[in-house]
Amino acid sequence: MEGALIGSFIGLLFGALLGFSRTADRTLGPSFHVFRQIAMFAWIPLLTAWFGIGEATRILFISIAAFKPMVMNTQEGIRSVPAAYLEVGRAMCLSRWQMLRKVILPAALPSSLTGLQLAFIASWLATIGVETLVSFSVGVGSILREGQEHFHMEVLFFGIILIGALGFVFNSLVNVGSRRLLRWRVSNT
Repeated sequence: MEGALIGSFIGLLFGALLGFSRTADRTLGPSFHVFRQIAMFAWIPLLTAWFGIGEATRILFISIAAFKPMVMNTQEGIRSVPAAYLEVGRAMCLSRWQMLRKVILPAALPSSLTGLQLAFIASWLATIGVETLVSFSVGVGSILREGQEHFHMEVLFFGIILIGALGFVFNSLVNVGSRRLLRWRVSNT
């Protein structure tokens, strides 16, 4: 969970920087787009070489997985605020802070929440992957590895069902939170 929260928070900040600043997007955006093309599991050898097989590797790997979708969706949400909204804010003589708080952030929130949902999905998949590929002793991925090594099909099926059930629960929790945060949109339409 720590990795998902860390990656999502840093991704939110970086995505906001790219969304608000054309200069930052021109200078940092290309490097980010190269970074996001690197397959997730390509990071495992590098992280284990630097940090060993431990909790730091797991948290960093999961953070990287959450970071990418959060950046892309936050940046897109900020950049896609309708010009009409901005024009209304200017017509009402809103200050920069008011424009940010009352116009830009509410308009970008749905995209950022989608990024959060994708970040949690990516984090969950990364958690399973790193626990399966790197010899962690505890975790759902280790259940799968144990079942595979001892050819226990019942353990493998249990692990697969557990992964699906937990993923469904996590996704449902994010959906409930998103609906609560966005209920003002339904009441205003």
